[in-house]
Amino acid sequence: MFKKLCEGDVFTVNGSDLVAVGSRATVLPDGKLACTFNVQTQIGSNDFAPMISYSSDGEIWSEANYLFPESLGKKSVYGSIRKT
Repeated sequence: MFKKLCEGDVFTVNGSDLVAVGSRATVLPDGKLACTFNVQTQIGSNDFAPMISYSSDGEIWSEANYLFPESLGKKSVYGSIRKT
């Protein structure tokens, strides 16, 4: 799903041109892992869109989904997940 581009944990997403940054993960009450990250069209652009993906084992992750799809192309949103 991710391909590391350089040090500092910058990845491409699903073979697209999007760049994924700012990943954060937490363990949910049911033991699943949830990971949020923000995508942008290129490093330094101000067009962030937060996404989320889930895993049962930390190795295989679900397809990522946008957290606020209604904001795509309208607003730049940057955020991360926490357990509480």
